[in-house]
Amino acid sequence: MSTVEDRQLTDDLNPDMSKQEICGHQVDKINLPNGYKPIRCSKKVWKNSKCVWHANISEKPIGELQNSLNGDGERIDGAILKGIKATKAPKLLTGLELPFANLRDSELRGAILKDTKLKNADLTNADLSNSDIIGAKFDGAVLKNTYFRGSKVNETSFQDTDLSSVDFTGATVSEADFSKSNLSGASFEDITDFTGCDFKQAVLPGVDFTGVYFDESTDISEAILKRSNMKDATLNNCDLTEADLTDADLRQADLKNANLENSRMVRVDLLGTDLRGAALNQAHLIDAQINSNTKFNDQCTYENSDRWPDRSDEELQEATIYQYQKIVDLYRDQALTNHAGRYHRHKKVAEKRYYKGRDSVKYIGRLLNGYLSDYGESPYKVIRVSLGTIIAMAFIFPITGFRINGTLTSYNSVAQAISVGNPLGILVSLLSVLGESIYFSTVTFTTLGYGDVVPSDGITQALAMAESFVGALLMAYLVFVLGRQIDW
Repeated sequence: MSTVEDRQLTDDLNPDMSKQEICGHQVDKINLPNGYKPIRCSKKVWKNSKCVWHANISEKPIGELQNSLNGDGERIDGAILKGIKATKAPKLLTGLELPFANLRDSELRGAILKDTKLKNADLTNADLSNSDIIGAKFDGAVLKNTYFRGSKVNETSFQDTDLSSVDFTGATVSEADFSKSNLSGASFEDITDFTGCDFKQAVLPGVDFTGVYFDESTDISEAILKRSNMKDATLNNCDLTEADLTDADLRQADLKNANLENSRMVRVDLLGTDLRGAALNQAHLIDAQINSNTKFNDQCTYENSDRWPDRSDEELQEATIYQYQKIVDLYRDQALTNHAGRYHRHKKVAEKRYYKGRDSVKYIGRLLNGYLSDYGESPYKVIRVSLGTIIAMAFIFPITGFRINGTLTSYNSVAQAISVGNPLGILVSLLSVLGESIYFSTVTFTTLGYGDVVPSDGITQALAMAESFVGALLMAYLVFVLGRQIDW
């Protein structure tokens, strides 16, 4: 039990003590932080039946406040210090526990509040500039329009605190806890290092983080960063899962290896942003602005299973496909067709790996798609495959023979030239046969059918049917690939 609680118990056991000599101020439990039990103030009455800490009087004498303290770590619930001017007594509140205190409009410039607990306190419009607030607790407090300019707020806790329009200009804030706090309109000007800060579930709409540094220990998950300015900010390795970045400015920001899963990135400006290694699975990238200087890895982060040891191969492959598709959509929306095509290929390769052993039809489809046209991105590859088919069949057709204008063409004429032993005759005969065979193969592949060339037997007919079928498919496929290039 604390010293204050011991003293309170003593007061309760001494009914002879005059109530008028003891303050007796007590804060309702509903106004106290979680885990706090109400206690009655046992300080001596100063004015208006209250002690100097609880009298509802402005401009209280600092000396009286200091003299009434019983030691470091004392707890005084609901202290009324509105408008107090303690610039000449910087250690007045050092180490005290002041839940639900009223410090509105107070002047505490240069105060030393190390390890002071001001949970659920009201410091609206207070001036704490150039103060040492390291390790202080402001959880659940109201700090609207409060000044922390040039203050040391390292390792300070602002959990679930109203920090709207607070001025942190030039303050040092590393390791500070802003989780669940409202930082609407707060100013972080001239602060470049947010190492170890916790912004989880914080509300930061419109906040200017231009050029600031967030290291991998900074937690910004579930934070509301609508319309925030994070141009040139360093956010590599940061946790931004489920953060709301609607209309945020992230131009030239460094988001390497950042986790943006399930984040909301509607109309976010990503011009020149470095997103290499960033995780974008289930991120809502809608109407985002990118350009050719926006950087993504050619290898998706989910293809590195070492980074995601708790996820199955199937989950990682699905995340890979989703991320590549999002990147394709971003580039396509900005008419950056070359970039879109490159990541489209990456997506199709990922799909091929995903369907292998799961869906044979889709796996074979993607296998052929890659072989024939580089997944729809290379009409030249379709043309090369078509020419290869024509030439390959041109070497095969003379084996069984075909007729041109009724005359049989086959390798028999080449065999006769070989039997004569005339090298020049062999070459001429071979070139003649292959030339006619290429013609036959071409008109068969393209299904022109002039009528001057026909198969000589059933085997040649079957081969011609197969080639004409493949030719029709490849020609239709070529039209599709060319059309795709135009649609990009």
